[in-house]
Amino acid sequence: MIPAILLLACPIPTEPPARVPDEVVHVAPAACAPRSVVRSTWLAERSGESRTITEDGATRVAPFQEERRIERALEVLECRAGVPQRLRLSYGEAFTRRLAAEQAPEGGSADAPSFAHERSPLAGRSFDLVQVGESATVRFAEGSPAPAGMAAIVLAAESIRGGAVPLPGDELARALGAAPRAKGATFEVDPLVACELLGGGEEAASSAAFTFLGLQQSAQGASQARFEVRIEIRAQGQDGSSRLADLRGFLLADPGNGRPLELEVQGFERQRPAPARGAPRVETDVTWRVLRTWTWR
Repeated sequence: MIPAILLLACPIPTEPPARVPDEVVHVAPAACAPRSVVRSTWLAERSGESRTITEDGATRVAPFQEERRIERALEVLECRAGVPQRLRLSYGEAFTRRLAAEQAPEGGSADAPSFAHERSPLAGRSFDLVQVGESATVRFAEGSPAPAGMAAIVLAAESIRGGAVPLPGDELARALGAAPRAKGATFEVDPLVACELLGGGEEAASSAAFTFLGLQQSAQGASQARFEVRIEIRAQGQDGSSRLADLRGFLLADPGNGRPLELEVQGFERQRPAPARGAPRVETDVTWRVLRTWTWR
């Protein structure tokens, strides 16, 4: 009789799966390069309602709607030791569009609200940003100084607060490159960087935090670093005015040099102007959306 042989299936030892390295970006800001150009668009939309409250408690509610847009191209004309010395700003369309106080034109209806369209004095014009000593000055393209009022509008539109002539996105690139950014890690950035991203003369951001979400590819196959963005604005004036905004969204940036490519944030904003004795109290609650794009070459 042949004895039965029992075969036992034993697992074959295998190597443990290789650990996938954490996704990290190491940003190194790009040096100034003559003749380089960046084209950008900026759109800010606010919509909601404004309430006027009189001393006797009567309330009048009016819808609020505003759209602001700026298109521009910036060309680097001169660098020195990798630092920009002269930039050419060329503005395209630039305007503010607001819901008119009267919601319908004369003889019209409330279903067809009217808008006031204010074209910016920057629209269709070119200026040079020039480094003079330790200040950024604004000149017309032919070299003559721009009037103080016009220069202030340009500096506000470009979020320039004195000092060196900046390359667009430099402040952001330095913030992203301050340390390696690991996927899932949240880090705070200087509120001035948030102000520059929001654009349009914004100066009141009180805090900003980014979270690196990982790398992705554009439709053209280029690598992009994606960040979650949260910007808070809490402003309390000595005159009793206040402002509160909470904006959230995303930022796409070049993972190598940190240059911004696309930004979209939106959220809620509440404005309370300073109270005046005997005057109605005004309260404005709106949603706020900012869209920006940058194209580099």
